[in-house]
Amino acid sequence: MKKGWNNIEIKKLVKADWNYKEENQILTEKLLANFKRNGQIESIIVRELDTGFFEVVNGNHRLDVMKMLEYKEAHCYNFGKISQLQMDSISVDSGAGNFKNIIAATFSTADTGGVDNRIIATNANSGSIFTVNAGTDANSTIYLPDAPVDGWNAKFICNHPSDTHTITITENGESTPFMGLSVQGGDAVEHTGSTSAVIQNDDFKLGDWFECTWDGTIWHITGQFDTASSMAVS
Repeated sequence: MKKGWNNIEIKKLVKADWNYKEENQILTEKLLANFKRNGQIESIIVRELDTGFFEVVNGNHRLDVMKMLEYKEAHCYNFGKISQLQMDSISVDSGAGNFKNIIAATFSTADTGGVDNRIIATNANSGSIFTVNAGTDANSTIYLPDAPVDGWNAKFICNHPSDTHTITITENGESTPFMGLSVQGGDAVEHTGSTSAVIQNDDFKLGDWFECTWDGTIWHITGQFDTASSMAVS
């Protein structure tokens, strides 16, 4: 099966026994009610196994609910035949259902006296979704928290596309390891760097997103972008 978006038969989807998430009956019940109202809204992330089955990396609760409702197929993003190590990073970093707050974020110079356009994330923002208005008149920066708490995690979703300026994601410019995997223009791209991630000019499109998680040593970054070569880590 091709990499990317596919409708896959439910009977071919299997849970990953190494996935860090635990069964949650309350979440399952909420999802069941939501599916009955709206159907499947969020895709399931899978990797293809040599057995012909597809291992669910993100979406175990959704899979449970779809089986309860006797769905025949699920809308999935297939990363293809990649290693468990790569998918383990995606599983930890994509964490759907963990977010507690939605923050409407616009790049501002208010905190810096006009030094640059920036969004500043703090430890208090862990577990949040930032909806990002990326239309700015200059290169911009998203500052992840200094001295982040272990497990800090946030997702950034574009609700207004960027213009001809770059967006840099950094922990205040510190030499901090970044690693992860994102989907860019339908292709999986691995990331390894020591300072920051940069979204290129005009490449943060409406609906694009990335997520950052701090494990105490490394920033794990994942995301999905409509355009190839949108984000690079250095």
